[in-house]
Amino acid sequence: MRPTLRQLEALKSVADTGSMTRAATDLGISQPAVSRLISDLAEALGFRLFDRRGGRLVPTQEARFLLPELDRLSQTLDQIGEVSRNLTQRTAGHIKIACLPGFATSHLPDLIADFLNARPGVTATIEPDRPERIMEWIIGEQYDCGITDGFEGHPAVFSEIVPIRTVCIFPAGHAFESLQEVRPDDLAG
Repeated sequence: MRPTLRQLEALKSVADTGSMTRAATDLGISQPAVSRLISDLAEALGFRLFDRRGGRLVPTQEARFLLPELDRLSQTLDQIGEVSRNLTQRTAGHIKIACLPGFATSHLPDLIADFLNARPGVTATIEPDRPERIMEWIIGEQYDCGITDGFEGHPAVFSEIVPIRTVCIFPAGHAFESLQEVRPDDLAG
């Protein structure tokens, strides 16, 4: 039988405190519950875990051999808790963004730099490609978000239109110079 985390927590607490009663207080459970956890663990492992000496419970040689492993397990559980808190608070993780090539070199670098500076535990991947490919990736959940044009909608995708400043450049003396604003219709002719 595989030991449970609760049994291992009880083992560590009794080893640290030398007492079932103090371990019960530390774990927030009753003393009989701690005794039962230790008894079940000893039975599952096939050896005694504690000897009584001078009113204290002292780990057996076999139990002492397990204690460094329990310390590592405790550290790992603490790390999992920390990573979970960071993910919940959005201060850790990885974001994958698919976008048009122009965005990858113009708009996104500064935005992503600001985003990452505010969240040192977060990393990012930017993948430039054509609109069809970006849609495939987003629908297939290979990327967290995509920036594209010509989106015609898809039930698996949420989209939001984001206005951007676009400029039209042309040589000096061009007919567009007299226009206050160049519209798509102006480009058609």
